[in-house]
Amino acid sequence: MKKMIITGNLDHDPEWYTDKNYNQYATFSVVVRVGSKDDPKTDCVHINCNGRLSVIVRLYLKKGSKVLIEGYPTVEASINKENEAVASLHLFANSLEILKRDYELLPSDSAVA
Repeated sequence: MKKMIITGNLDHDPEWYTDKNYNQYATFSVVVRVGSKDDPKTDCVHINCNGRLSVIVRLYLKKGSKVLIEGYPTVEASINKENEAVASLHLFANSLEILKRDYELLPSDSAVA
């Protein structure tokens, strides 16, 4: 079994869609810090999710939201505009935790807060 856990910030607002069978999907990218303090670098991980997680993403996440995501990793290869081979890391999310709330409390949340 392959499993990956990442934490980072969304680099743009999530995109979501519904297919002809009314299944809901969401896609977004998370920027993850890698490297050391002396040589900081970032990686971009493309996230895909469906069902209940896609609804949570649609309602509560936006650019800059800090999240922790656990899921199944895959790598895709492609040719960019400069005709160079590039790889991209994708993660199909099984679970998602919002680490920093960037949204306003809903009326039902006020009793919990």
